[in-house]
Amino acid sequence: MSCCNHDTSGTACYREAGFEEVYDLPVLFEGFWLLSHEPLYVNRNMPYANLFGHVHASPLYRDLSPQHLCVCVERWDYAPLPFAEIARLVREAAK
Repeated sequence: MSCCNHDTSGTACYREAGFEEVYDLPVLFEGFWLLSHEPLYVNRNMPYANLFGHVHASPLYRDLSPQHLCVCVERWDYAPLPFAEIARLVREAAK
């Protein structure tokens, strides 16, 4: 198995590594969640929340707002977040 670079490798590399689904563009999930590698511009007047990575531990990006959540493992004790926790965090941020 070859090593894929998440910024430069194409989708074929990830499929060869065993991933079943790989997308070049952001994905709209359940009509609300914009899933993307890099952060997208989403403001409070838009009916979406963006889940993204790419920025790792950069202090230039906030962890959470009502419109986005950075799911980089560096920000979450090097572990993936369960989707129920992601939804809860975004709901709480919107209050």
